[in-house]
Amino acid sequence: MNRKNASWPRNPLTRLLGLILLAVLALAAGALWSMAAPGVQSAPPVDEPAAIPTPVKYVGKVKLAQVLPGVVANSTPIALPTPQPGVTPPDLGEFDLGLQLTDTSTGVNGNVDLAVTLVFTGTIPVHGQFQGANMAVNSDEVSQVSGGRTVKRQFFLNGTEVSGEPGVYSGQYRETISHYGPQPMTAVGTFVLAREVSTGIVPSNSLYLPLVLRRR
Repeated sequence: MNRKNASWPRNPLTRLLGLILLAVLALAAGALWSMAAPGVQSAPPVDEPAAIPTPVKYVGKVKLAQVLPGVVANSTPIALPTPQPGVTPPDLGEFDLGLQLTDTSTGVNGNVDLAVTLVFTGTIPVHGQFQGANMAVNSDEVSQVSGGRTVKRQFFLNGTEVSGEPGVYSGQYRETISHYGPQPMTAVGTFVLAREVSTGIVPSNSLYLPLVLRRR
């Protein structure tokens, strides 16, 4: 007996049904293999990295007006004395001020720009809020050596955007200095700061304070 002929159905219809059954089994086996085989599953989508905020530079000047004894406990602007006719107010000096500020979900954070500001040394962190036309920024209290003494300094800026000049802010500068004399003292003055990217202002790196000899 011929085994080859006996193992393969002679009826054409039976042969066709057998081929269809083999094809179905092959497809099912391939699907099962693709589901079980590692490395062939589609990779999950990759999240795009979040953009890193760019610091914004503010530059301007501080003009000191008076020095008060003690510590002013809050950030409310202090009423400056009204100039009297014929009386020249004391010249307490002025200096450049620069800040590098970055917007965050809770406000602005940054540092004093030491390339502009000559009255500070080391890292001076600052933080605060820009709300509408109002700004309120203060530094951390930091320790610095001045005249052989370790003093503590902290400043506050409270101001508003100048009408018709976007990115330009003016207001009151207040700084408390401790451990320099027998009691703390608070220097008060005015400031003007401008967002450098929008105004193109270039700081002059100037410094004039009474403790510096001024040539006439």
